[in-house]
Amino acid sequence: MTEPSFTLPTAQTMAVLKPRRFDPWIIPLLAFFLLAALLGTRVLFDSDLGFHLKAGQWIIQNHQVPSKDPFTYTASDHDYLDIQWLYQVLLYGLYRLGGYELLSLLNAVCALSLVWITWKRLRLVEIPAWTVLVILGVILFGIEIRFRARPEMLSCLFLSLVFWVLEMKERKGRDLSFLLPLLFAFWANVEGLFAVGWGILGIYLLADLAEGRKDVIGQKKYFLLAVLACFLNPYFIRGFLFPFTLFKSLSSETFQTIQEFRSPWLLGKHIFTTSPAYLWIYKAFSLALGVMVLWTLKKRKIRELGVYLAFFILSAFSWRNIELFLLACAPLAAACWKDLEWSWLGKKQNSFLDKNWMAWTFAGLLLALSLRVMTNAYYVDSRRPDRFGLGIREDCVAPGLFLSQNHLEGRILNTSHLGGWLEWEWGNKTFSDGRLEVMGEELFREEGTSFQPGGLLRLVGKYHPDILAFSPLDDRAWLGDLKFMPDWRPVHLDGNSVIYLRRGFGDQVPGLDLAQLEREWGISPDLPGRIRTALSSLPTDGEFPFWEGFWRRPLDPRGLKSTAYFCAVTGHLDDGEKFDLEAIRLCRGRFKDYYEQLWEISQDAHQQDLSDWCLKRL
Repeated sequence: MTEPSFTLPTAQTMAVLKPRRFDPWIIPLLAFFLLAALLGTRVLFDSDLGFHLKAGQWIIQNHQVPSKDPFTYTASDHDYLDIQWLYQVLLYGLYRLGGYELLSLLNAVCALSLVWITWKRLRLVEIPAWTVLVILGVILFGIEIRFRARPEMLSCLFLSLVFWVLEMKERKGRDLSFLLPLLFAFWANVEGLFAVGWGILGIYLLADLAEGRKDVIGQKKYFLLAVLACFLNPYFIRGFLFPFTLFKSLSSETFQTIQEFRSPWLLGKHIFTTSPAYLWIYKAFSLALGVMVLWTLKKRKIRELGVYLAFFILSAFSWRNIELFLLACAPLAAACWKDLEWSWLGKKQNSFLDKNWMAWTFAGLLLALSLRVMTNAYYVDSRRPDRFGLGIREDCVAPGLFLSQNHLEGRILNTSHLGGWLEWEWGNKTFSDGRLEVMGEELFREEGTSFQPGGLLRLVGKYHPDILAFSPLDDRAWLGDLKFMPDWRPVHLDGNSVIYLRRGFGDQVPGLDLAQLEREWGISPDLPGRIRTALSSLPTDGEFPFWEGFWRRPLDPRGLKSTAYFCAVTGHLDDGEKFDLEAIRLCRGRFKDYYEQLWEISQDAHQQDLSDWCLKRL
């Protein structure tokens, strides 16, 4: 029997056995993921969500996808290629399981997953942790404005996953191309942006051919299967060609009219100064990335240049494509930064930015920003309608619930942004909704021209409705026309919409009671005098300390402003004054436009003292 032999551990063995030192950059990374989840956790209000829920319900109840539009009476003979059916069925199923709260959580999960995949892609470039967080931050704040309960959230996830599969092979040599057909099979049943994925595959394939790669044939097989997988939809070849037929059906007039189809470089008078924050981030990122690409041009690969040019052009033509550009080019920005090879930059990284205290500083900033998201200061400061929380904004479903509870089954004339929620909560056919590809440009233009003086009267004469539903603040022209249409009476008013009924229809429904509405808002009769006294010592617009947003919830009661505007236009100036003053009290005099509207009301009411007070505040 031989004696066991023992050897002393070598230095290399000891290095392996030595416990790994804690990496402090894990803390800001976790804080970043927390911030992304909080930015995705929002109270639902998107106008498209209503018809997505209604479509999911219809598909499950009828065990088929629609071929003609079942939700409007104006487009009932129009073809309806519901390429988003899988998303809608998922949405409706989750709603049945957990209500609107679960849908808010789904949105948070999608946002967190999107950021996580982007982080995985950035790690493949092998850059310092602080650089990953900086680039990830640029991407997050450039795209979070699109964190809405829409199928494009899943579409962005699929786009990022396609890039991750291709980049794993490129940077790590791990071929996961077999996943591409599965990704495209799902993508083609979620949203029409799957055609963008074809462009990505085409760029990589052409780059491989140009570089003379030997494994092109094997990769081409999965690329071809990925494209063919898009035939696996209920409409077969029509669904496969849907992105092209949709693009072909939209005229240049439509692209100019709808804001999200307009170029971000043409919004505002100057490149930076008049743009919202997310547009500023996009423009700064675009210019910086362009400079870095040119500086490191000799090290750039054909596929990198192809992705950069293709997605920059997409974003330059339409600002709704900004998120596609930022997600597609995030790893390219990291690679360019890595390849700059500026000696002074490397020294700065090692001596300053790679220190542990810097990681804790990053974490502190991210946690502080998370607090501002949770108090809604992040949204209110930029006057955005987004709010942190779970569930639905009540004024979205209020008009549909009102019509349903009062059993009003007549023909409705509504603006398109209310159509989806009316279809979902009311259940009857509407005039129009936000599905431009179904409504058609003719109906879209007809609604647009109705916002010219006398336009509502012409529309009523053509469609003979019993019910009108619109937003007093957003659709002011209709409210102005109704002053000359005595056959209509208001019966419902909330912070988002107003409902009128034709005289002789629904007479059992009482007319609008503004006194009751004031009681519901908690407005007392002696409000005007008390509020003016209380507000005289408050700071005006822009003077509130920034630190308040870390612990105090600022309010922007736009619903009260809308109600005040309705009262003013319909001649109830005293009530309009009360609603506007209550709005000013709730927002603590923060926003000038509330004072401006109150000044207009006081001018119409010939209340000089109130008018002078508003001017003093302004």
